[in-house]
Amino acid sequence: MTTVLLTGTFASGKTTLLRLIEPCPLVATVAEVARDLLARLPEMQGEAVFQDLVLTEQMRRDIVAQNTGAPIVICDRGMIDIRAYSSHFGHLSPVPPVGWHYDRIFFCAAEDIPASAIPPERAEMRQAIDACLREELQLLEMDYVVLRGTPTERLETLARAIATDCRGSDRKALLSWLERRLGVRTKGVPR
Repeated sequence: MTTVLLTGTFASGKTTLLRLIEPCPLVATVAEVARDLLARLPEMQGEAVFQDLVLTEQMRRDIVAQNTGAPIVICDRGMIDIRAYSSHFGHLSPVPPVGWHYDRIFFCAAEDIPASAIPPERAEMRQAIDACLREELQLLEMDYVVLRGTPTERLETLARAIATDCRGSDRKALLSWLERRLGVRTKGVPR
């Protein structure tokens, strides 16, 4: 099984990308935890305890997805995001549990996604979170791929990378699904 993390500041295209690949039968997805919790508890944003809630629910959802038997699990945010948001709000960053890892990390570049609909104070926060995330990735010495371009171009980059992690019939099925269902070009990826 390959566990993939989509990270990046808010409004950088992570959820859009997840929704594009979500229908693939070989993929189990983990929806963004913080968004779901903030919908119910908006007054908690910025509170230290909120990141603890996010961490607990993130771990639960990740485990559920990993137990589906799908060869690929893709998470819309994860431990790195929790640490970055904690840092941004001036709280201690939670330590990832021993053994917790992502096989592949993709950083959604905010620069490629127009922020015209974001109020100026949120635009500043968006840039600050972007910087915190990049700092966390560097601090934790994590390798990652920056996703740029349109959602389709990002999906092509993601698909090519995760297809190389799949074996045999799973790889063939993933590549066929991407080509057939989404029109994603997978030429050059070994079958």
